[in-house]
Formats: sequence, structure tokens, C-alpha cells
Amino acid sequence: MGIIIEPESVDFVIEPHEVTEDERLDTLAFIAACKEQKKKQQDEINKRKRKYEPLVASLYRKTDSAPIMGIIREPEGVDFVIEPHEVTEDEHLDTLAFIAACKKWKKTGKN
Repeated sequence: MGIIIEPESVDFVIEPHEVTEDERLDTLAFIAACKEQKKKQQDEINKRKRKYEPLVASLYRKTDSAPIMGIIREPEGVDFVIEPHEVTEDEHLDTLAFIAACKKWKKTGKN
């Protein structure tokens, strides 16, 4: 936070005001709530990461490099149909945990 780049031919005018004690306390409460939410999410990711570590280790051992994710090649004469769906919070956390397990393996070479 703190860097704002002005678009060309635009001048921002900033009019500071004295921060009241209530505004300061509200800001501190907001920051504390964000930190607590982030900590809870990270704890959940770390818990789920353990589930993926053996899978990630087996993927790296088989290929001797990072597993390929995101590339799908259709065989000739076949058309894949991919239907998007809303990602649930549970799927989102599982994805983050899998990525964290991959990063850990890449960094340390072990579970």
C-alpha cells in the first residue's frame, strides 16, 4: 500500500485530515481481523498440505522435475468439453494446499 501512479494528464489532489481516535481504532480492528482470517486460512492450508505431500513427492520422483499442470492436448478426432463451475471454498483451500506442497518439495526435495 502507498504507491499510486497518476495516469497521464491527471492530477490527484489529496486533502489530508486528522485521524480521529475512533477511525484509528476501527483501522486497527480491521487489520487485526484480516490477520486473524489469514492465519486461520494458512493453518487450514498447512493441515491439508500434508494430505498432498505424498502425491507431490511421487509426481516429482517419476518425472525428475516439476509436474506439468494446466496443459491438455486433445487427441486427434476428440473434442474435450469443459464445463466451468463455481469453485467452492473447500476446493480453493485444497488447491492452495497442493500448490504449497509442490513449493515445499521444489524447495527442499522432500516431504
